[in-house]
Parts: sequence; C-alpha cells; structure tokens
Amino acid sequence: PGSAEVRSLAVIIKQAEREHILHALAVAHGKRARTAELLGISRKNLWEKLNAHGISDSDVDEPVG
Repeated sequence: PGSAEVRSLAVIIKQAEREHILHALAVAHGKRARTAELLGISRKNLWEKLNAHGISDSDVDEPVG
C-alpha cells in the first residue's frame, strides 16, 4: 500500500535462512553436528553458512518452549 518498502527476494531469502539456522542451533543447544543434521546439510556447509551470515556462538539462544 502506497510507500511500503519492497525488499528483493534475495535479501528476504538470506534473512529467512539466517533466522532458520539460528533456530536450529537453539534447538540443537549449539551443537553444530546436530544442527547440520536437523537442516539436512553437511557440517562443512553449515560452517560456510555460519561464516557467511556472521553467526557466532554468542548469537545462539536457548530453545524456546
């Protein structure tokens, strides 16, 4: 409506991927191997995504609920 900002699909996908990785890390209590397993990717691929998104151990929250 009117002046609503529309961000590119690439930006939205990157943001959603980052949030989903953080959620999976929280569910796995920060365990990288379990996180990769939950996401269906290799640990190397997870490591690359963590670096690309600038996610460190301090960004991981405990699971909610």
